[in-house]
Amino acid sequence: MCGIVGIKADIENKEIIIKKMMHSLIQRGPDNQGIYLNKDIILGHQRLKIIDLSAKADQPMPNEDGKLCLISNGEIYNFKDLRKELESCNHIFKSYSDSEVILHSYEEWGIDCLKKLRGMFSFCIWDSIKKELFLARDRFGIKPLYYYFKNGIFIFSSEVRAILASGLVSKELNLEGSVSYLKYGGLKEPLTIFKDIHSLLPGHFLLLKENELKISRYYDLLDIDLNFPDIKQNDLFKEINFLLKETIKLHLISDVPVAIFLSGGIDSSSLVSLASEFSSVKTISVIFKEKEFTEENYSNLIARKFNTEHRQIIITEEDLLKELDSCIKAMDEPTFDGVNTYFISKIARELGFKVCLSGLGGDEVFCGYNTFKRINKILFFNSLWKNCPSFLRKLFFNLSKTIFSDNTYNRKFSDLLKTEYLHPYFWMRRLFTEDEIISLLGKPYQFSLKNSIPLDKLKQLDYINQISYLEITNYLVDILLRDTDFMSMAHSLEIRVPYLDHKLVEFILKIPKRFKIDSKIPKILLLKSLDRPLPPQIYLRPKKGFVFPFDIWLRKNLKNKIETTLLIKDKFLDSILNPLAVKEIWKGFLSGKISWQRPWALYVLKRWLNNYLN
Repeated sequence: MCGIVGIKADIENKEIIIKKMMHSLIQRGPDNQGIYLNKDIILGHQRLKIIDLSAKADQPMPNEDGKLCLISNGEIYNFKDLRKELESCNHIFKSYSDSEVILHSYEEWGIDCLKKLRGMFSFCIWDSIKKELFLARDRFGIKPLYYYFKNGIFIFSSEVRAILASGLVSKELNLEGSVSYLKYGGLKEPLTIFKDIHSLLPGHFLLLKENELKISRYYDLLDIDLNFPDIKQNDLFKEINFLLKETIKLHLISDVPVAIFLSGGIDSSSLVSLASEFSSVKTISVIFKEKEFTEENYSNLIARKFNTEHRQIIITEEDLLKELDSCIKAMDEPTFDGVNTYFISKIARELGFKVCLSGLGGDEVFCGYNTFKRINKILFFNSLWKNCPSFLRKLFFNLSKTIFSDNTYNRKFSDLLKTEYLHPYFWMRRLFTEDEIISLLGKPYQFSLKNSIPLDKLKQLDYINQISYLEITNYLVDILLRDTDFMSMAHSLEIRVPYLDHKLVEFILKIPKRFKIDSKIPKILLLKSLDRPLPPQIYLRPKKGFVFPFDIWLRKNLKNKIETTLLIKDKFLDSILNPLAVKEIWKGFLSGKISWQRPWALYVLKRWLNNYLN
């Protein structure tokens, strides 16, 4: 896990500039840094040593004849098998790192090497003979990659902050990015909050040659063979068990100690069950004093059952107050999520770990969210509503505004009646409604997802698998994975996500809905595929996400801090958002009409902009 930066431009002082960029990423890789420089390009690398701790694995990494040079961020989990294959093709390795495997794979297979790599990655390879820059990002966007290309200047990095640190890029805000944040609580890729900085989308690669930029897609989950074989249920569980064990075993490969984040939910508990088959397990839990939020009993139950070396840490409102400024600064982009990852990553690093496994992706792959239970009813209502005569729609919409009380749920329901959505999924994932955003902006706006959602391909899937695909390619990428990356790297910690192994995800996506949803047992495919079953107490209870007690804390000690920030005049945010509308959101929260996520999202945006624009 590392930080990568690069500049291809005819400018002076490139080495001074790249060092500024690297310094902004030092937390991503404090163990070593390196620079590759010639008249055409400069590359920088900050290394966090995980695989092959020797200097032989340091980067930038040239090939034997010096024609190619690699900088990479991430882990290639099948690097040992690829190394054997490449050695049979007469490739000679100088290190035992997974990164060098990328370099030799590119030598052997060119761009097609991307089909061979199994893992999380963003990397750059410079070809000094072709004068060509090749950048690529993993299939599901686990690792980030950003770029700027304007007026003959090309800059890329693992984080937006490093591109800004170059001093070559204007900090002009992107209104479309701001709208995206208000809609979903995070930036919709490839947008960022800044106008000319973009994210390379998951499953894409970029080629830059002779000042011509070409971006291509090499992977789409919907392009796999979706035909599902006629298989008995027990055989299905055996196949999933094989894939789960395979991905867990690969994700445990490390030359430094590995721990597992254990919340006490199904996903993290299943990771512990699987990992305990291969080695002794170390687990870390965050617990709260507030009984309705803590899962202490459940995480302790799993730790005892699988005999883990368990550490649990209490997080209080005072802890959040103490760390809040650092938490906001850790955000490479504004997000209404991620605070939980910041704290547990901080704890893991203080306990001496560099690598932790997370259950992230389990809900998306194994259908754990409430969206999977609600989608059938919403689709049915949506089809009726679309076919309803316009005068009846108008009548019902007007009645709904007078009959229903004013709260977050009913505002969202009213939004469903009023707004045309590409897919009901995007309504379910909304943060602010259309009316709320228009009020906050003080004017109508335009924002479209049409070009990024393959609706025709999506129809190949049943409605449960549609939601799974949309969760993986939207909420997971735009919020959860991005937050996990910068919040963990703020503490020089690598987080691995075994449930997002592409072979596992591809197989699960093929499985019809009749196997996936059970009225009594959640995530039945996962639970029934474990050799070491979980106690019923873990899964026969209401779902509880790993969230902090913000609804309580924002009304207590955090109240003054949040209120002061939201209501004070601000030269940056007031140019985007209507201060009166912001005030109404805060009042709505205090009166119980609006959920805590909305004022919290505005607070984060305001604080984040002040950090970056001052």
